[in-house]
Amino acid sequence: FESSICCSDPFKTPNHSRTMFLNKNVIERRQSKVSANVPIMKDFNTKDTFTDDFSSYGIENWQNYLLNLRDNYIHLDSSSISWGCCCLQVTFQAACFF
Repeated sequence: FESSICCSDPFKTPNHSRTMFLNKNVIERRQSKVSANVPIMKDFNTKDTFTDDFSSYGIENWQNYLLNLRDNYIHLDSSSISWGCCCLQVTFQAACFF
């Protein structure tokens, strides 16, 4: 699978063939791991420069993720998380449920 530091592989329903093959095909096409950056919403409590800190995840090669990090963005390294963000964005954008 993807070896994401944000979302463990057993979480991604490995028994579902669509999920398993979609993840595999995305990685093969890109020839790299998934890397998405989502802009953060700034308010008065947000630091001027926000950067994700991967040092606390206990992974030896977390410096490899620095290549894809951008200031003031949240870094996502899994297709599953990206799919969830799309659903979340649509839910929050809805004016009402009727």
